[in-house]
Amino acid sequence: MAITEVAGEPIAITGGTDSMLFVWDLRTGLRWYSLAGHSAMVAAIVTADIDGTPIAVTGGADGECMVWDLRTGRRRWTLPTGHDVAAIVTADIDGTPIAVTGGADGECMVWDLRTGRRRWTLPTGHDVAAIVTADIDGTPIAVTGGADGECMVWDLRTGRRRWTLPTGHDVAAIVTADIDGTPIAVTGGADGECMVWDLRTGRRRWTLPTGHDVAAIVTADIDGTPIAVTGGADGECMVWDLRTGRRRWTLPTGHDVAAIVTADIDGTPIAVTGGADGECMVWDLRRRTVLANLPVLDPIQLVRIGCECTIIVATGPDIIGYRPLGGKL
Repeated sequence: MAITEVAGEPIAITGGTDSMLFVWDLRTGLRWYSLAGHSAMVAAIVTADIDGTPIAVTGGADGECMVWDLRTGRRRWTLPTGHDVAAIVTADIDGTPIAVTGGADGECMVWDLRTGRRRWTLPTGHDVAAIVTADIDGTPIAVTGGADGECMVWDLRTGRRRWTLPTGHDVAAIVTADIDGTPIAVTGGADGECMVWDLRTGRRRWTLPTGHDVAAIVTADIDGTPIAVTGGADGECMVWDLRTGRRRWTLPTGHDVAAIVTADIDGTPIAVTGGADGECMVWDLRRRTVLANLPVLDPIQLVRIGCECTIIVATGPDIIGYRPLGGKL
């Protein structure tokens, strides 16, 4: 699921095992249109903007990525990746909108979204489970991670590898952030640890002993302090101070955490957690208290924050919207 706006209207794009994509109006709950073209499960959806036109990039098990014009519902390009697509991110290289795709064949590909042409192939050598982009002193970079215990940092201008980060764990999640002007990456996986990396030097800054298999990581700011929130299968989320590498507190969610998102609502930093037990919790990150418990009932796959701080929850069959701090739409 991805969320964006088209002509001022908040929308969600969803896809799943039946190869179909749907575009939904988040104010009314009505379906705008369907996007047909994939022939297998859709595993990744992201949005971007090409010269003022809102687009979606979708990929899955059919070895193709597709670029869709969200104003018309028409397919703009098909990107022949040749691999089952597990992850997609978008970025900008000197004014050119690009997408980076990765999957199970040991390669990531960088695509020019204006022309639909492949710009680079990044030989990661690992099945790619996660990709993020960032900026290092004006240089656009991508960080890729997978099941081989390494993350790789790539220069998106040249297609060259800049660093290899020896995480030692299967990488399930990566996020990037900034600590006092230093670009960092936080990686996590199945070994009960998260690692904080300096992207300028490629060196490990901290190890965060989460004690759980990490399925989700997000970053946020609490009163000027950069923090990370990690979650996994042990029924807890942990809040970490990224300046010191110390655990600040534990949020006892009581569920296997599959998804986390952070936001600021009227000056209050919050986290929303969801998992396999069908419960979604809204946490005040400053006070460590539960602001709302949203009984979704079905196992939660994704959580997003939509327009007007609406909480959007995706389960297998449904998308459910909640107004801030409770109240089902």
